[in-house]
Amino acid sequence: MDLPISVIVPVYNVAPFLRKCIDCIIVQSFKDFELLLIDDGSHDESVNICDEYALKDGRIHVVHQINAGVTAARRKGVEMARGNWLCFVDGDDMLPKDALLDLYNNGAEGVDIVIGNQIHMVDEQGNNVRKICTQSSSDDWSNIDFLKALLEGKTPLSVCGKLYRRNLFDSLVFDLPKSIPYGEDYIMNVRLAVKVQKVRAIDRHVYNYVQHKNSCMHTFQNTWEYAKKMNDFLLQPIKAHGLEEVCKKSIFYAHIHMLLEVLIDNDPGLFKKDSFFVEIKEYAKTIKLSLREWMVLKMVACPFRLRCFVIEVARKLSRLFRKLFWWV
Repeated sequence: MDLPISVIVPVYNVAPFLRKCIDCIIVQSFKDFELLLIDDGSHDESVNICDEYALKDGRIHVVHQINAGVTAARRKGVEMARGNWLCFVDGDDMLPKDALLDLYNNGAEGVDIVIGNQIHMVDEQGNNVRKICTQSSSDDWSNIDFLKALLEGKTPLSVCGKLYRRNLFDSLVFDLPKSIPYGEDYIMNVRLAVKVQKVRAIDRHVYNYVQHKNSCMHTFQNTWEYAKKMNDFLLQPIKAHGLEEVCKKSIFYAHIHMLLEVLIDNDPGLFKKDSFFVEIKEYAKTIKLSLREWMVLKMVACPFRLRCFVIEVARKLSRLFRKLFWWV
């Protein structure tokens, strides 16, 4: 029998955080869901924690599989799911108590994805560190609107903090190699965006990302070669659906963001004569650039040591202003 929601949690060596993650899901104000814990070959206490909770709550189902990566774990969860809607939660994060209720109440007929616009970064004790995505409006978007919002970074790129219609998912959505450990959420959302009819964004707090030193965000070292590989995956569904021209400006925004991320990680492999960078720069000549976009392009042309110095100063100033803004 189908259920309203299936919550899918990939689990891999997150024992210090897993109990809090599961606890915040099973006490949701919306009760009619199943929780699928996909143990992706953990070799810590996560294995036993999953089994322990499955014995306590009949809504919880556990799968233990050989490690294949987060994308494969999510795929397994989707294959098992009985819910009409799917909600993804990472095993080291947490949901606010009304998250499922707020998302489900906005899943009207004709809506394929519901997005919560507010995601908070919290510490390991659950205390707010900062808001990492806030928008003050609720909107209904077409597939093109949603695709452009993703490419321009105007909506959360993560698959978490959202509800997805189960019927959106096919084998192609998860067709990613294990060599893509970062940005897989972004690719998955772009692949879904070209298929949807309507996306609803709501101004609600629906997800808490737990900041800790072992998270992928803190351990992944970006490179220009990886960014180019990411770009190929991002453009595949856009080209396949003939949307490259209508999204051309938005694709440029995505490329600027890729450049900025690699600049921040100080990869010497990014240099001004790289053919992909030259292509981005040529397109930039045809449009009016913002100051930020102009500065990113200029930074690539800087000698590597000067670039590192400027980026480090900018990073320190950014942290300072963020702290000041949070306390205002």
